[in-house]
Amino acid sequence: MKLTFKPPHVRNTVITNEQGHVLYSTSTVFSFGTRETVIKKHVPNEFNIGRVESSEILANIEWHTFSSSVIHYDGMKLATSQFIPNKGILGRRRVFRGPDGLSYKWKIGPRECILMLGDTEVARHHPVNLGFKKAGHEAYLEVFSPVEHMLDLVVLTFIYVEKLRQGSQESPGTIACMHRLNQLISFNMKDSCEDCMSLLMILFWSSATPSHAGARRPMYYLHFILCRLASTIRGTRGRARE
Repeated sequence: MKLTFKPPHVRNTVITNEQGHVLYSTSTVFSFGTRETVIKKHVPNEFNIGRVESSEILANIEWHTFSSSVIHYDGMKLATSQFIPNKGILGRRRVFRGPDGLSYKWKIGPRECILMLGDTEVARHHPVNLGFKKAGHEAYLEVFSPVEHMLDLVVLTFIYVEKLRQGSQESPGTIACMHRLNQLISFNMKDSCEDCMSLLMILFWSSATPSHAGARRPMYYLHFILCRLASTIRGTRGRARE
């Protein structure tokens, strides 16, 4: 089975099968400090490609920066650190248990994600090919017969690991800088200006530097800290005038 993602950004995309029928879609709401992806499952209209008969929410993913992200699935609220924990060096493996009781492992590579059952490849992501050296194609997920019975779970976990692969989750070093800046701004603003500026420079550099997957890290974390810094300064000046 081949599932095509168009566009390839998994948090806002439409997922179709080989016949062009819409099986899943995702949409993500961004608000200040919050990101939530809704994954919908669709029953396609067999006589009208692109149309759906009915839809239901398959899962929600709450993306967290300073704590484990949370997946709402099958009536459960699951922390990703428990539901699909990382394994191996640098956390480039994500393991989850299927409805059949077997353990499955996503291998997160620099360009694609591969799902393994033991030593057997059961799903593989193929990124967009622009067609310079061979025939081009959209991004798609190739799902093999051993896991077609749990397609919903394969799609859900792929969306999560592919988001990680694309590099939009911040690196541990950036997260540590964010946490330290929050502490400085909240508790010791007067005596910590130099530390704040140093950490802001580190954040600015990491935001503008390509990640391991070639994607640029988002700048909204830096914007968030600058807003907090400005708010704190205004509050300090207001108290001084009083």
